[in-house]
Amino acid sequence: MASCPNINLAEWKALESAVGKFEAYKDYMETNGEIRDSQVVIDKIQLRDAARVEDTARVQDVTREEDMIREDDPNQFSSQPSIAELANKTINDTLQPLSLDSLKRTRAGELADKMSRALGVDYSYVTPEQAKDITKNAQNPWSGQPAFFFGGRVYLLEGRLSTENVFHEFSHPVVRHLSKENTEVFNKLYNEVMATDQGIDILAQVKREYPFLTEVNDFVKEEVIVKALTESGKNKINKIKNKSGFAKAIANIMYAIRQAMRKVFGKEISISKLNENTTVDQLADILSEGGTMIVNTQLVSQEDIVAYNRENFEAISESLDTMNQKDLQDLTNTFYDTISRHLNALYNNGNYNELIDILKDDYLRGDLQEMKSNLGKYQTNIKRATESFLEDVAETKGRSQAMTETLLRLDSVLGKMYEHMQDIQKERSTQEGMNKAYYYNAFIKHYDGLIEQLDKSMRTNRVPNDSPIRQVVSSIKGNLDNTKDIIKELQADGSRDALFDQLEPLQRSVSTRYEEILSNLRKKNAPQERIDKVYKEYHGMTEAEYKRFKDLVADKKEKTLSTNETQELARLTQLSREGLSISKEKIEALLKGEAGDANWFNSYLEGYLYNNDPVVGGLALYTKNKLTEVMVKAQAKYNAFAEELAEPLKAAGFNPSALGRLGERTTFEDTIAYVNPKTGLIEEKKVHTFLNQFKNYRYDAKVFRQAVEDTHEEYQRNNTEETYNAFVKAVEAQKKFLRDYFHQEYTDEFYEKDELLSQDEIGKKAAYMRGELFDRMRMLTQSNKSQLDDISKQDEIDLLWREYAQMHSRTYENGMEKTGEDALIAERLREFREASRDFYEWKIRKGVFENQYFNFLQELKSKGLKEGDREWDAAIANWKKSNTRVAIKDDYYTQRDSILNDIDEILSKLPSSEKQELDQSAVWQEILELTAGIKDQDNQVNGTEMSEGSIAKVKLLQEKLEKIRENTYQRSGLTKKEEGIRNFLYGKLKDKTATAEEKKQLNVLNNKAKNLGLGTTDIARLNKLYQELAAMSSKEATSYYVDQANAILGNIDLSGTKFMKDYKSSNIDKTSANWLLNNEVVQELKALSPEFKEWHERNHLPKEKYNSDTKQMEPVFERLYVWNVTKPSDPSMMESYDIKNELGEVVDTVQGVPNLKFYTREVKSEYKTRSIVGVTKDNQGQWLPKTLEQGAVDGKYINERYNELKNSTDPEQQALFRVLEIMKKYHLQNQEGLSYSNRLGYDVPRYRKESLELLRTVAKSPTASAGKKLTGLTVLMKRVKDFFVTTQDQAEDGMSYNSDFNLVRADMFDNEMTDIPISGLYDIDPDDVTMDVTTSLNRYMLSGERQKQLVEMSPVVRAIQNTVNHEDNAIDDINRVHKQNFVARNITKYLPKKDNVRKAAVNNWVEKHFEGETQKGFGADQAFLNNFANLMFKRASFSFFALNIPSAIKNSLGMKFQEMIEASGGRYVDHVSLQKGNAWSYKAMGELSFTGQLYTRKAKSHDLQLIEVFDPVQDRFQDQFGEGISRTLSKDAAGMSWLYSFRKWVEIQATLQLFGGMMYKKEIMQTMPDGSKKPMAYIKAFETIDGQIQLKKGIDVRYGLKSVNHVVKEGDTVESIAAQYNIPIDEVEQVTGLSSETIASSLEAAEDIEFDRQYDIDDVDLESIEDPDLKTKALDQIAAINNKYDKLLDSRSTIKIDNTEFKFMKNRIQQVNNNMGGAYAKFDQPEAQRYLAFRWISYLRRYFTAMAVNRWGYSGRLGDARPRLNPGAGDFQKGFYIQFMQTIIDTVKSGGSNLQYATKEEKQAALKFMSEVVFLMATTAAMGLFFGWDPEDDERMEKLRALSGSMDTPFSSDADGRSEFSGMGFMELHTLHMLMQVRAENEQFNLLTGGIKPYTSLLDWKSVAASPTLEAYGTIWSDLKGMYTGDEKAYYSRDIGPYDWQKKGQSKFYNHFMKTFGVTGSSIDPALAIKNFQSFYVRSNR
Repeated sequence: MASCPNINLAEWKALESAVGKFEAYKDYMETNGEIRDSQVVIDKIQLRDAARVEDTARVQDVTREEDMIREDDPNQFSSQPSIAELANKTINDTLQPLSLDSLKRTRAGELADKMSRALGVDYSYVTPEQAKDITKNAQNPWSGQPAFFFGGRVYLLEGRLSTENVFHEFSHPVVRHLSKENTEVFNKLYNEVMATDQGIDILAQVKREYPFLTEVNDFVKEEVIVKALTESGKNKINKIKNKSGFAKAIANIMYAIRQAMRKVFGKEISISKLNENTTVDQLADILSEGGTMIVNTQLVSQEDIVAYNRENFEAISESLDTMNQKDLQDLTNTFYDTISRHLNALYNNGNYNELIDILKDDYLRGDLQEMKSNLGKYQTNIKRATESFLEDVAETKGRSQAMTETLLRLDSVLGKMYEHMQDIQKERSTQEGMNKAYYYNAFIKHYDGLIEQLDKSMRTNRVPNDSPIRQVVSSIKGNLDNTKDIIKELQADGSRDALFDQLEPLQRSVSTRYEEILSNLRKKNAPQERIDKVYKEYHGMTEAEYKRFKDLVADKKEKTLSTNETQELARLTQLSREGLSISKEKIEALLKGEAGDANWFNSYLEGYLYNNDPVVGGLALYTKNKLTEVMVKAQAKYNAFAEELAEPLKAAGFNPSALGRLGERTTFEDTIAYVNPKTGLIEEKKVHTFLNQFKNYRYDAKVFRQAVEDTHEEYQRNNTEETYNAFVKAVEAQKKFLRDYFHQEYTDEFYEKDELLSQDEIGKKAAYMRGELFDRMRMLTQSNKSQLDDISKQDEIDLLWREYAQMHSRTYENGMEKTGEDALIAERLREFREASRDFYEWKIRKGVFENQYFNFLQELKSKGLKEGDREWDAAIANWKKSNTRVAIKDDYYTQRDSILNDIDEILSKLPSSEKQELDQSAVWQEILELTAGIKDQDNQVNGTEMSEGSIAKVKLLQEKLEKIRENTYQRSGLTKKEEGIRNFLYGKLKDKTATAEEKKQLNVLNNKAKNLGLGTTDIARLNKLYQELAAMSSKEATSYYVDQANAILGNIDLSGTKFMKDYKSSNIDKTSANWLLNNEVVQELKALSPEFKEWHERNHLPKEKYNSDTKQMEPVFERLYVWNVTKPSDPSMMESYDIKNELGEVVDTVQGVPNLKFYTREVKSEYKTRSIVGVTKDNQGQWLPKTLEQGAVDGKYINERYNELKNSTDPEQQALFRVLEIMKKYHLQNQEGLSYSNRLGYDVPRYRKESLELLRTVAKSPTASAGKKLTGLTVLMKRVKDFFVTTQDQAEDGMSYNSDFNLVRADMFDNEMTDIPISGLYDIDPDDVTMDVTTSLNRYMLSGERQKQLVEMSPVVRAIQNTVNHEDNAIDDINRVHKQNFVARNITKYLPKKDNVRKAAVNNWVEKHFEGETQKGFGADQAFLNNFANLMFKRASFSFFALNIPSAIKNSLGMKFQEMIEASGGRYVDHVSLQKGNAWSYKAMGELSFTGQLYTRKAKSHDLQLIEVFDPVQDRFQDQFGEGISRTLSKDAAGMSWLYSFRKWVEIQATLQLFGGMMYKKEIMQTMPDGSKKPMAYIKAFETIDGQIQLKKGIDVRYGLKSVNHVVKEGDTVESIAAQYNIPIDEVEQVTGLSSETIASSLEAAEDIEFDRQYDIDDVDLESIEDPDLKTKALDQIAAINNKYDKLLDSRSTIKIDNTEFKFMKNRIQQVNNNMGGAYAKFDQPEAQRYLAFRWISYLRRYFTAMAVNRWGYSGRLGDARPRLNPGAGDFQKGFYIQFMQTIIDTVKSGGSNLQYATKEEKQAALKFMSEVVFLMATTAAMGLFFGWDPEDDERMEKLRALSGSMDTPFSSDADGRSEFSGMGFMELHTLHMLMQVRAENEQFNLLTGGIKPYTSLLDWKSVAASPTLEAYGTIWSDLKGMYTGDEKAYYSRDIGPYDWQKKGQSKFYNHFMKTFGVTGSSIDPALAIKNFQSFYVRSNR
């Protein structure tokens, strides 16, 4: 975003003075901060003025005619609703954004102005009417083209401007000038073009466009040359290479143009830049540099021919017509489905919010919505209800046109996306751009596939290459390719920065350490050799090489390097990879393959966090850190869940020992529909679901939905009347089903009106007529892109609206009454319109009218007009008239109704007045219908649009009214006729001529008047009321009447007529039009003109009017209703609209209200159904059933069990209900953010039963399982079968994830595009699903949180993957140069390596973690092989470890031994902190074991939560997550975990000792309340409050468990934020990116967001709403608004402070722990672990790699070993063996002089090596010193047995006569055994003590896994055979152990069998254990 301009600059003041502040700022922002020349901005504004026209929508307010029918519904404002209304679109009430089309027109206008000035060729903007008039005498008059060149001037159609049009038309005068000035060159250029295939095609095209040109003249040649230039330009954009001949011709044309221009411009402009590749924008810039080239328009003018730039909509459509219609239908369906999915994603995935605003046209209509609407009718062959079979030609044409419009709009969509991506690339951060690129790329891939399908169809259908459709597809492909290029760049840049951000702490650590080393060396004057050694470790090269490297990098940015320099830079870049230093440049080089490849051993045999390749290691670190966030979040969620559930569970009688009972009490088996993939048929499926209001509805809903789909498909396939009727029946059945039982988008009342159009044949025909008319209107307007496009078709649109009005009318156009079916259809349409009226309301689109107004003011200023001038006022008045409509206030009608009611009250005293009044109303209803739809924006009836028959019908109706009035009783009580007779008789009586009969008649009339007439008081009151009514309004002639009358009067000689004498004018206006109602005037004019007579009689009624002067009734005339308009006399009764500025100040008032185009039509909120998850909708967006109270027809889907539990009065049941609701609440909350397909709703997560629950299922009797599908025995047998076959939940057993095995709803569009693994959705038998619901809920929650995080990470991860996979980024092999480039062009380009380890490593990582492919290679998809291997591994573990206490102690001591060595180095832990950690670990283990924490139902204690969040024993937290609530001793016992309990306990304690030691070693600072700083160990930095562990106050938040989001607020400074979050001031900017500038920018963004938020909230107008339901919906709307702006605030003005120090420390603890005891965690496994064969080899040896690398690890060559990066530990490391050896060698070489320069790392390595040797020696010494062990003593074993004696057990006896058992001796021997094993285990790494044998033994795959399993089972089988055959070898010949079955003479079978359970005798006979160990030790070291 551009910053604010310097308003003190003279340039700014000049600009503001010229165009006003608003336009100045607007242009400044649109040009990214450029203060442009005033004239340029004025030109742009004028162009925009040309593009601004009124909307085509009409606003009609039904005229009130005196006391006739009043229609004041807002929906009656218009009888011509806008196109957007018809599609029922909802447009957001936001300020109108600047459209891309408008920007394009502005740019085109600027180009036109520059080219006009430069070439001296005038141009004009014209309307379609003007274009027709200008070219009417040409051979080829204008017929819709967007631009043309004629008569030496370029003409541009308003609103259809583009740079291509401008360039094309201005090319004409240039080329034509060339043809006149240099004919020879002109002809030569033409001939060169025609010598190419493209030229021939272009000529053919010109002839098609100008068929009247039969010969090739100069005009044809000119058009060919111009089209050739345009074609070349398109090829450039679409990346199509011109053929050599054509390219040469284009180059020559451009050369000729350059020469022509140079004659005029000279050197003032960069003519040399002008070539065949010059873009239109570049041409504009070139032309703006110089003077003017005067083109001789006299020479170039050809008055008889117009040069057009033709559009080719019809041509494209015709191209599609030629295709096979099945192919076209398939394309239509595919496009429709894809667009539908994309629309769903746009509105349900927040990552596409910006695209919603971008992808709109000038009307703010969504591009995708319009595309979907266009294709909607043709996506299938469905007919309307009463439609007969469509003719093939019409159907084909419609489909082709719909597809054409879709393709053209798709081209526009992709162009907008491309421009948007360019903006993102320029303006956004690289990582934000990368995120957008990821989501937008999903769209691009789909459209790429669509276009490929279309391309294939075109090839199949032999569509010619020069076909217009090919050109469109080529343009689309160009946009796709351009966008893909930007996506590639965004992903590369984002990948680089994302990786660097992850590795930045590591780089900081490396940089700090090496700068410190170099500084120390320089202080000590160390030799250059020593400094270079450090440089090689740091940068991968010597100091001199590094300086040269930096120089070359800088030079490359400034110039082109020479070949030698390029090769040198490539070599140094390769060297830089070997250095530890990390930079963005280095990462970029690695990503692009320029800095070598990753190491194979490092990438396949070590864990990814150990990978020293910054790309691979950085990717793993990024994933690890993000998953750490998941673990912390899940831990907090579990704590909250457990705490809230604890008390209700207790009250509900929860018994965790009755495993599964809680699930049985709170769930039920729901029925859902399942489509069998084999048969395609719907089947019932049972799933466990938490009790809720409803049951079994999902099955029926799917059945109805499937019926519609099946019958639809059948109809498409057969296209018969029978299949069509079946389809219609299915649709109607589904509609009824939904109405009867389900909530829908709108209330039931809303849908009731629809039955009017479907309940019978009349309704269906009415629906068809209505829909068909809208289809025609859509076809007419579908290609419109702007308001000007609509204007050009306004006449046709008006005709359709007249047809729409006629469709509803009671009469035909000739005024005749409709009869029969026509009358019934019209009546039904009126009923539907009337029924629909109350459901809608019009809402003004806030701000749009004001924006248009202020923009118009600026345009007037830019034209030089001044406020207050006559021209200014006229323009404003005209704008107001064009953009507003007349509206009368309700007060007028209220007052008028009051008067009319009073009149009615008085007149009701007269006979039959009510009936007569009704008669008049009916007639007026007919008149209003006849005139409906032909009123203009001023509410005038446009009588000129009515047929003669219709006008005659109106006249007849008005005459009928007069007759009714004549028979209406007057206030005297007599009719008008009787009143006339009475007056006549009174006259005769006065003259004394009345006869006796006449006197009698007069008496009768007088008596009647006396009895029926009004009294004097009533008459006086009535007269007053009539006066008031007359004063309220005035009736005047319409402007159309005035125009017609003046036209006729103009043909009459009026001299000497009364008309001229009295009125002294030959013309009338609206007021003086009443002159034509005077009888004398009319009669005189009738006599003069038969035309006037005919006109007047047709449009007027003769009447009589009482003349108060003559006291007589006189003849007068009255205009027909169609020529009158009635308006209030009081202007205050007219609606007005205040225009306010951005400060809310009224700046102008409009007499009227904005036109309908400034409104949107919406369904009223009271008819919208509230969307409440769990009440009206499920969490997958599907509507739920209604309750009986809500209108369901019956209780079919009501869940009685739920209601019984809910309404129970039993306290235990009430508590159980609370438990149920809490579980459901958390279950739904946990699913928020998941894609719809991965949400379960209320379904129970589906995991298999295990251990205790499975045993109980198996133990159930058949009776107990009656009615169940599976009994316990069948469940067990199914488990056996599953061992051999693939199961749906195979991922739980370590096999690869397969989403096809999930049971999900496939009947919805998803809001996320992801196949990332998630558990708990497996399609497993309900009887095998665990009912341990608290555990399964939390397992699913953890898996869901992991998936959400991986989805969020996907943009980064996929960007890295796409970058390293891109063919352009193959690894450079610097030993192989591209020979052709080098020889021919002297360019050094390296050939790619064949193998790419980095690419493979990244792909493998993504496969494993993001796609769930955990297995690879042979047997990966073989369930049996994997299950067999897992079984063997488990059985081997059982044999080794079950009940083997000595082995457990040995492992623990081995770990402690390694920790002591590490502590000796003091790098991460020292001996003091290690012992503190030891004490702490025993305390924590005590809490776990002895204080009930193991089986607590609540959140765990503080220390145990600390262990959970740091997870030092990796995988333990995840493996046991969620078990706490239902964990019991019996559950553990059934799981056999107690057999390993001791081993686990001591192993965990040893690990926690290191964890505690490192946490004590790490010191941080706490700021106290008084501001002082207090140091503390990191382990003390946390506290637990309300069951949740958190960081203490006053500590740097980066050490906390969660990141912090800081919303920038007023008053924030870098210093205040540093203090608030306790971050050192010098690190704040580095950590947060904060600076005073970013704070100011964030504040500005926050202010804008809050303003917009309040603006939208105010629009809801909550205070004015009284209805509780409407207020609730309004509150929902406000909540949605707040949610929207909260997200904006989070993204625009929130600073994230990541908890990097916590993650850093956690990773380091886990990595150091791996170095001590081996890498066993799933995350730390190497790539090779995915292969079954490697798992056999590595089983129980996974400790070796990490521990060996800790000693031997290095990078580079062994002779020049260097440290390697360890991303996991956040440090650089070199094996301490290697480091010590190097130190010894250097010491020997230097004679000890090197020791003065020894680094801290060298000293630490020496200490660790020597400590290990000393500890090993001490161990050996201790064995002899304390236990008398002498390996040379032949009697050592006997002495050992004597020391311990024999232990009596139930299975052993003292048969060998050994001495009495000694407990002390027993313990001594076990201790001696432990020392032997610890020594042997730790000396194996040391070549001095262990030799090479331990390393080579790793290759023996049988040695570990096979021995206790396969070999043991084979031995047992041999023993059994031996026993059966009596073989002596099957029995022992001597005692081999303490147990009875180990004695002489016993069968070997028993001993071998017991060994498989870990019972060997070594635990009770340590002497035997020592003997066996010594034997093994000797054998293994031979």
